[in-house]
Amino acid sequence: MVSAVRRVRKVVCVGAGYVGGPTSSILALKCPDIDVTVVDKSLSRIEAWNSDTLPFKEPGLLEAVQVASGRKPNVSGRRANLFFSVNVDEEIRKADLIFVAVETPSGKRDAAGQGAAPNLTSFHAVLKHIAETIVHDFILVNKSTVPCGSAEATKHIISPYLRPGVKCQILSNPEFLAEGTAVADLIHPDRIVIGCDESEEGFTAANMLGDLYRNWVSDDNIIIMGSRASELTKLAANCLLAQRISSINALSAICDKVGADVTQVSRACGLDRRIGKHMLRSTLGFGGSCFEKDVMHMTNTAARLGLPQVATFFESIIDINTFQTSRFTQNIMDQVPSSSSGRRTIMGILGFAFKPDTDDTRCSPAIQVVRELVMAGYQIKIFDPLVEESTIRADLLASFPEGKCALDEQVVGANGIAILNSWKNLQYIPPQRETGFIKSFEVSAVSIDGAQVDWNRIADSMHSPKYVFDGHNFIDPRLNETGLCIDSIGRPIRLPGPIVDGPIVNGPMVTDLADIPVLELEISSVAGEFMF
Repeated sequence: MVSAVRRVRKVVCVGAGYVGGPTSSILALKCPDIDVTVVDKSLSRIEAWNSDTLPFKEPGLLEAVQVASGRKPNVSGRRANLFFSVNVDEEIRKADLIFVAVETPSGKRDAAGQGAAPNLTSFHAVLKHIAETIVHDFILVNKSTVPCGSAEATKHIISPYLRPGVKCQILSNPEFLAEGTAVADLIHPDRIVIGCDESEEGFTAANMLGDLYRNWVSDDNIIIMGSRASELTKLAANCLLAQRISSINALSAICDKVGADVTQVSRACGLDRRIGKHMLRSTLGFGGSCFEKDVMHMTNTAARLGLPQVATFFESIIDINTFQTSRFTQNIMDQVPSSSSGRRTIMGILGFAFKPDTDDTRCSPAIQVVRELVMAGYQIKIFDPLVEESTIRADLLASFPEGKCALDEQVVGANGIAILNSWKNLQYIPPQRETGFIKSFEVSAVSIDGAQVDWNRIADSMHSPKYVFDGHNFIDPRLNETGLCIDSIGRPIRLPGPIVDGPIVNGPMVTDLADIPVLELEISSVAGEFMF
């Protein structure tokens, strides 16, 4: 075994991104007797981690970092044990256990159109560098999403570069984090998966890593298995989750044709214990960096293994997702057509990140929706409470390489609004009622970062036909009481007026929006210019 590693005292994580930073922070928080250092060659990223403005937004993460790094006031008796550094080599030499948490983005699509293998260039470079730098026995733990069989491949990659006599055990420890809930997922994980070489040395190393997690995770939730099973589990989990979303989205298309309500269908199906209720809310399509990448990875794996039917099945998950986003956008165009002359049709976009409580826009459906609307001649106004203006600019400039920029201050005056993110702060809170009568009603308003969201004001300021397109089946349908048409996915349109009877299915949690800085995107599909 890794003879010199009797007990893990020093952990180093290579990669200060979405996986490495949060994982290391919670590990340090929950294991105060060890030191955890996150290293990255990006000085700006490390400086961000050492400040109160982290590289990305995640609920609860800043407080965890502040406590573990000793920057949180009034936390007495706790030593700092979380560090962020660009001194990669120095920290690697001190490590007993090294996490590798570098990005493995999708590579080029397969020539036959069957998925895409991950790009492992950075991953392999890190492995080689660690092997050349380390001077004593250590445990290497892979947290990056990699192909099945990567543990064995890692052993072959690092062996020629290790110093004589240096021993290494290689583990797989995939992450199952969801952005927006990453801290909660780390503190209360459904399971911890550790893959190892199925030998006495391998199981010993796996249990050493498991002992770190046992500081706060029940032993029943720590699963030790073979490396290949561990690596496949990560891909399988995301494929199964994505498949559920695409399945309910496919059903929503049928519901739209037959006049059924997909929220009622999903609720009834979800009460079946064999199916369960999670991940059965129809939306305009999933986004983020993981689902599409991992499904394409699995598609490519199946194709390379000579399983074309399996590859086609996984490929269809992505096809349905793309179809759903285009279907949502086409419905906007059908209900609120772009004006060919005079005042241009204005569409307000509420939400640019791919999900609530994060500023991550990677593979966000909003990018595709905005692009398609702009190419159809719409004027677009965008609001997102977390995503930086520079990020929205960069994402849209990538879709429209040439353009001019200007900032608008309001989201009022639109012909329609598309809700592309289900923040609870965007929810409409209907007035209280008593025995069917309005008890009191002034303005439905909720505070967002000090600004007021006022659906009544938005409704009053909008121009005909005053449509709200709910891309997450999220908004309380009683919003139609403000004079708006509510068009959700896989549900009958709610025309303006009071809802007389029937329960509110998939109900609420609502708010408002107006008078907050938003991004105005104005594009001429003829001239190819836009400004936002």
